[in-house]
Amino acid sequence: MRLLASLLLLAVQVSCKDPVSRVSRLLQQMQERVSKQGQVESKLWDEAKGYCKTNMDSFEEEITRIEKRLPIIQSEMSLAAAQQVRLKADKDAAEKEHVDAQSTLNGARALRQSESKEYDRARAETLRNLASIDKAIAAMKNGGAASFLQTGEADLVRQVVATANLRVSDRDTLSAALMPDGNMEPSSSIALGILKSMRDTMDEDQKAADRREAAAVASFLAMARAKSAEIAALDGEIETKTTRIGELQVDMANKQADLDRSEETCSRNKKMLDDLTSTCTSQEKEWTSRSQLRAEEMKAIQETLEILSSEQARQVFDQARAASPAPAPAPALEVFTIEIDNAAGKVGMIVDLSDEYLIITDIQPGGLADSWNKACKPEETVKKYDRIRAVGGRTGKAGELKTLLGEKTKLKVEIARSRETTVSLPREDKKLGLKLSALRLGTHVLEVTPGGRIEAWNQANPAIAIKPGHRIMKVDDVEGFGPVGGQALFDAVQAKAKTFAALELKLLSWL
Repeated sequence: MRLLASLLLLAVQVSCKDPVSRVSRLLQQMQERVSKQGQVESKLWDEAKGYCKTNMDSFEEEITRIEKRLPIIQSEMSLAAAQQVRLKADKDAAEKEHVDAQSTLNGARALRQSESKEYDRARAETLRNLASIDKAIAAMKNGGAASFLQTGEADLVRQVVATANLRVSDRDTLSAALMPDGNMEPSSSIALGILKSMRDTMDEDQKAADRREAAAVASFLAMARAKSAEIAALDGEIETKTTRIGELQVDMANKQADLDRSEETCSRNKKMLDDLTSTCTSQEKEWTSRSQLRAEEMKAIQETLEILSSEQARQVFDQARAASPAPAPAPALEVFTIEIDNAAGKVGMIVDLSDEYLIITDIQPGGLADSWNKACKPEETVKKYDRIRAVGGRTGKAGELKTLLGEKTKLKVEIARSRETTVSLPREDKKLGLKLSALRLGTHVLEVTPGGRIEAWNQANPAIAIKPGHRIMKVDDVEGFGPVGGQALFDAVQAKAKTFAALELKLLSWL
């Protein structure tokens, strides 16, 4: 009953012939808006549910895929590490074999060089000795022994005989024959035979030494070729294993980076999934709560409509209309005139020239306006946001009045007091219905367009209706004054209007 009384009291305050029908229509319109709003929100919630499911499924699939891959990457890294250890051991063994083979080859080469040098020395000595023996034999055969025994080659032959492997009697025979005063005549056939025999033995020994040297050279060359081939094979093996170890290191580094990225991505996806799950759960709870509230609201509106259509409602309306006072008239706007002697100093009024109205934005201390305020009646005090209507009996636009205000003479200035109006509009799915213009001082109302929330306000509140020429000075917590203040206020009004949000406007108006 209290709700019915309140609604019917509201109906009485609305100036129309059938206020109950008007309130009923308003409730039906509200019911329709709530229903449409529910349909819009239901569609949005379906889209939100689809978004939540799609993205949650995507995150879960990606997390599962990564978690399956992580053990594979770790297994591949372990296998690569084991291969690297084995290759390192094989490489170390190959390097040791390489060092051993090179050392063996170098030792064999040094020995062969030493043996070859000794062979060359011994062979040269043998050939030199054989040549001297050949000359001695020739001298003994040809009868030139006496002159030969006086040469250096005879001394060489004597040295060979002294060191040769001969019987003592043979050495003694040859030594006696080769003495400088010895008898080396052709008849000394015994000495000649011994000398020839010694030469043949030396020659055979040299040939045997030549054969041994050739065999030693051939053996060394075969060994050197084998060792060189072994060293070359070891070089190739070391290079191959070194390359493979490097490849494994790069592969392990890449797999470690892949593992780090995968773990980071998995962790990030889990957090995003948790956040999305929390957000979607919260939105679902909010949707459930809004749906319940909307259902209760629709039920309450329907019950109210049923109440308003009853005979009891008509009786209560008649009683409320009889007891309701008539709306109070709007307060009259104040207009007064001040007198200042502009020749005596500065006017001291800061004014706004951004519109056709000349509006006072501040009173400077020590100016003529400030002096007037100190001496005048309280109701004739010039205040911030008052409007200058005329100067010296002449009217005009803001720029013209500002020029007149600067004349150095006594002036009568007609002032219109500003009136502040606060308009509170509830949230409603309807356009605002205002054409505005951003000024330095607030936002100028250019036009009230039909079918908007402002027109509905004006119809319900004719005494404080919003009209062209009014200025919006504040919307909610946004004020508009200064080089960008009016634009900021204009933008705030437009933004609120687009969302159909509830808003509170503070406006100034002048006579």
